[in-house]
Amino acid sequence: MKDLSLIKETMSSIEIAELTGKMHKHVMEAIRVMEPAWVKIAGSNFRLSEYKDSTGRKLPCYELTKTECLYVATKFNDEARAKLVIRWEQLEREKQASPALPGNYLEALKSLIVSEEEKQQLLIQNEIQSEHLKIVAPKADYYDRTLMAKNTVSTTVIAKELGMSAVTLNRKLKEMGIQYKVGQTWVLTAKYQNMGYTETSTYTETIDEETRSYISTVWTQKGREFIHNLFRTNKETTLFSSVSELKNTLQEEDDLRKRVEALGKPILNDMKQIPILLDRYKMMIAKERLSVYERKFFLFVVVSLYDPKALAGKKMKHGLREIIGASLGFENKSTISDNLSNISNYYAHTPKFRKDTKQAYICVGGYQAN
Repeated sequence: MKDLSLIKETMSSIEIAELTGKMHKHVMEAIRVMEPAWVKIAGSNFRLSEYKDSTGRKLPCYELTKTECLYVATKFNDEARAKLVIRWEQLEREKQASPALPGNYLEALKSLIVSEEEKQQLLIQNEIQSEHLKIVAPKADYYDRTLMAKNTVSTTVIAKELGMSAVTLNRKLKEMGIQYKVGQTWVLTAKYQNMGYTETSTYTETIDEETRSYISTVWTQKGREFIHNLFRTNKETTLFSSVSELKNTLQEEDDLRKRVEALGKPILNDMKQIPILLDRYKMMIAKERLSVYERKFFLFVVVSLYDPKALAGKKMKHGLREIIGASLGFENKSTISDNLSNISNYYAHTPKFRKDTKQAYICVGGYQAN
């Protein structure tokens, strides 16, 4: 029994003879003459097969691939070669138009069995889903109306926006530690429950004269944005995960710039107020002893909050270094660092210092405003 893939991928010497109008024995002779050169270059012989003639005798023939066939055709005239080329193109078009077949009859049988099993499974699933829809249709209708009324969004809608199913999205959110299931309802973990990401509603429905209550969890627009940010692709900026966040950040930046202008200029124009910063800070931590190093960084942090450029190397206002040094009791004023990265690291990794610095900033800000 011949391999199905072989029938599709080869052409017999008999078919070549019929196609070109030559006698089969002449085609066989041409193939045998050209085979040694092919073996020398390609490293393989032409595939020898057999067929039965009209009397039932078994006679030899060749099964040639497209490349082998066109190689042998170089011995034929132009018309014969043209017929072979056209026939191969026809076979390739038929192959592309037809669905892929299994490699042999055993695979075909297995494929048929699998196909029938899948059809049966699909029928069963359709029946189950049909019955389920009959039950949940009233609930779904109410659920959709609730979403539209409250401007909230279901998990299914968000999942569709992200290109996944609601089941997959719920599973991923669970794996991230964002939610867990209580009965049939998903609820947020303690870390996220007071963020305003979700809303719940209770409703009732009657099935077979039995009234039942259900709790549904839906996502607010804030929650929807939160989920989208979780699954943001790497192609988008890592600094701003959404247009809304960018808008808020720009607004905060504008507010900070205005605050710098309002508070930064007065303190730098009237540098006598720099010691006031230190005095206010000392009042807040009077019971604690602070090293000169810590006091130095405090001054730099507070002043940089007002106007960071004032501490950036050559842009430091003339006389500012001396006043800061005098306030801290430095004999050598050049020991004050202009490296804001050191300040940022110290500020970021010292919670107590960071808290007190912010408090001093608020106090001085209030003082300046007055």
